[in-house]
Amino acid sequence: MDGMTISLLPLSALFTLLTAVLTGSHTWMLLHNVTTLEQMRAQDWHEAEEAALSARFRWYELGKKEAVRKRWRREWGTVYVEGNRWFVGYRRNWQGTMGARKLLWLLPLGRPVDDGIGFPVNPRVGADGGWRKRELWPTELQ
Repeated sequence: MDGMTISLLPLSALFTLLTAVLTGSHTWMLLHNVTTLEQMRAQDWHEAEEAALSARFRWYELGKKEAVRKRWRREWGTVYVEGNRWFVGYRRNWQGTMGARKLLWLLPLGRPVDDGIGFPVNPRVGADGGWRKRELWPTELQ
């Protein structure tokens, strides 16, 4: 092998790795129906929750910390799903962006599913967009 081929192998491996990471992160954001900024805000909420738990419990009180975290999840749900104003289900999120026809997912053809002006809203959040407790959600989602 010549030097050019040897130098291209690690570069192509690096490119493949970075492309796979970007594809994975954008797929995750598409399934949760968030933009990069909304994902960063949710990450901030998640980190604030972790900081509050760490301030309340010492490092060796992992069981107590996890019990409080589970109680919060039962009461409120998670930041990325129940606290996300635009989450309407993984399938609907995907189809809202990619369309309902699987054959057209790889080709940018066809018409959008929605009008681009009004968007469905997560029924777990209030009219003001605020995160609500589980007891206030619609009965079928509790």
